[in-house]
This record gives sequence, structure tokens and C-alpha cells, in this order.
Amino acid sequence: MFQGSYEQVTDEVVLDSEYLPATLEQALNVSRVFFPTAEIRARASLKVLLQKSLSANAQAWDFSYLAKGYPVEFTFNAHQSGIQYTTDIAGPQMSPNNVLAYALELLSELGNDKLDEQQRFFFETLQQSSQLSYGCWVGGRHNLKGDEYKLYLEVPEGADAMAIEWLRTCTPFKIDFYDHPINKHGQIKLEIIGYSLKSQTIECYFSITDMAPWEIGRILKPIQLENRREYLIDLLQMAYCGVIYRELPSAEMGFSYAFSPSTNESVFSLYTFASSMFGGDRRVRDAILSLCRHQGWNMDYYEHFTRPFAESQNTICTHGIFGIALDQKENSTIYIGLKPPDCGL
Repeated sequence: MFQGSYEQVTDEVVLDSEYLPATLEQALNVSRVFFPTAEIRARASLKVLLQKSLSANAQAWDFSYLAKGYPVEFTFNAHQSGIQYTTDIAGPQMSPNNVLAYALELLSELGNDKLDEQQRFFFETLQQSSQLSYGCWVGGRHNLKGDEYKLYLEVPEGADAMAIEWLRTCTPFKIDFYDHPINKHGQIKLEIIGYSLKSQTIECYFSITDMAPWEIGRILKPIQLENRREYLIDLLQMAYCGVIYRELPSAEMGFSYAFSPSTNESVFSLYTFASSMFGGDRRVRDAILSLCRHQGWNMDYYEHFTRPFAESQNTICTHGIFGIALDQKENSTIYIGLKPPDCGL
């Protein structure tokens, strides 16, 4: 296990900083210590994916819907095998309606597998049905197995029915929340469709408001995981360090289903904003590391990445989504999104 400090990492590992901002350089330098070969490929990919922002001035790095304005968010999980991030590739000037086509150009440049014509036609038709806010983000994952990229496609207002009908043709589970609402008060909306180009894994991300804890079983049911409800609530409660059997930590929650055609397996995730669960960045960090120690999970990479928050008194939260994922083999993990920290905190 690496024992150096965040400052030692950024001082000792000096890489080419010609194109990347200092904050992103620092993040990649830490990543290089844990995943050296993956970092080289992640760095090269980020330079391609972020070229619109890199060609703009420094103020352009505060335009995004993604990570508190920043166009890059790193993701960490309890079984980390490489570097994972999401990017807002559009820069500050591009229309959201043009981002999908641009994303596919960039992925072609990176040599990734292409969308087939039928999938591309559906995604374009879906996004042309109404106004978009950001259009499409691109995720990257780099590990010893290679590189994989994922499209995060915004589902515009009013396009839920079209997207749900498409999902029913390519996943084995039935989503019927619109025909049979979970409760009379909560609202569910399909926000994002995730599509991994290499594995063809599909993930659909929903937002839900005013969900009661006992209703978690209802959203686990489509992939036959309703018997894991108590385990999921216990894990969420352990992370929260408070009782949530009667009320969830936030009125705004989210959940997703992912389906892999190569393995014929599904994964469920329940998530919310880290700020709603924990508060500021230091409290998020402390809660995540405490949970991992209790569960025997190794998040050394996250621990070193977030060392600038260790003594911070700032109440600002630059963490994004906190989630818990369950699969059909009774495996579980947590994940957390994070804008690269500034060492000047």
C-alpha cells in the first residue's frame, strides 16, 4: 500500500502539464501511483475528450452541469481496478443537440467500437424530441483489461415513454413505474441512458422524489432483488450513521438498472447526492472511509485522492453522487463521484 502524502505524490511525480490544468494534473499524478499503465492511457484519452475545454480560456472550466461546474468527475468504488471518470466534452460553446454526434467523433478518434446504425438512429431521435440541457457526457474506464467508454445520454422532458419502450426491447426486465406508480406522491423520471460501446451494457438512471424506505423493495423487484431490501437499507444506514427506516436522508433519490448482454446479468444501484447524506467534503470522506473499514473494503486510492479534505473546515461539498450497487450474485459495493480536489483548500 502506498504510504506517501498527496503533497508528496504531486511533488515526486512530475508529468507533462502542457495541456491539462493543474487540478487535473494533480488528480492524474495520484492516480498514476495506483494505476501507472492505466494513467498513461487515461491522460491521453482525457486530452482528446476535453479538447474543447482545453482550447478555451481557464474560465471555461466552470461551465458544466457535471461536477459543480467542472467538466471532469472521477469515480471511486470499493472494488477499484483502474481509473474511472466522466467528462463533459462539449466545452462552453457547443449546443447540447450537437454533443452526441461530437461524442461519437471523439470515440472514433480514440479507436473505440462504434454504435450500430440502429442504436444511433434511436438515440438521435430520442434527443431530438425535446430541448436538452447538456446532451451527452462521456465516461472512461482504464484498467489492465484495456479501455472502455460509455455514453451518458440525456433523456429530454416528455421522452420517457419512447425510452422505456426501447428499453423493453433490449433488457430482460420490465419497467412499469409509469403504468403502476410506486406511490401516490413520489415522481419518477428516466433521466439518463448509459450505453457502454464495447460491452454494449445498458444502464437506465431514474430520479425519484418522496420515496419511503419500505418502497425500496418495489424498485428492486424488476430485477428480482427485492429480498435484498433489508441489506441495502442496513448498508445505507451504516453509511449515514443514523436511522433511516422511516425516512430516507433526502427527498431526492435516484436508482438505476444495468444490464450486460454478454453475461445476461443485471445490477441495481440506489444513489443520492453525497451532500444530502453527509454534508461537506471532510464529512463525506470520513463517512466513506469509516464504512470501508467496517466492511473490509479497500479504498486506498480514494483515501489518497481526497487527502486535501482530511483537515478541511470548509462546509462546501464537491463530491457528487454517492451510491450502493447490488448484483444478482449477492455482491455489493459503494461508489462516489468527485470533482478533482484543489490542493489549496
